[in-house]
Amino acid sequence: MRDLVIIGARSHAREIFDAIAAVNTVEPTWNVLGFVGHGETQPERIARLGPILGDFDDDALWRSLDRDRTTYIVGIGSPADREAIAVTMADRGYSAATV
Repeated sequence: MRDLVIIGARSHAREIFDAIAAVNTVEPTWNVLGFVGHGETQPERIARLGPILGDFDDDALWRSLDRDRTTYIVGIGSPADREAIAVTMADRGYSAATV
């Protein structure tokens, strides 16, 4: 299984989590480490699914994760925000997951 973080901690992130859970019921593929906040979060709605690991802009968070083992998926609805996050994550050396 590959480690995965979901960037976002609102409704779209929950939908992404549900898709990952569905994939894992067929073939265990993803180990969801938790969620990374970007802008407004809904911790009370996310807590049942997994922890909020920190904030997207926290460089220490990204340095603490193993880039070779951890991938990410963006759970944010805004196309402009998704694109900006993808650019930043590529600069940090992380690969995006396809679920």
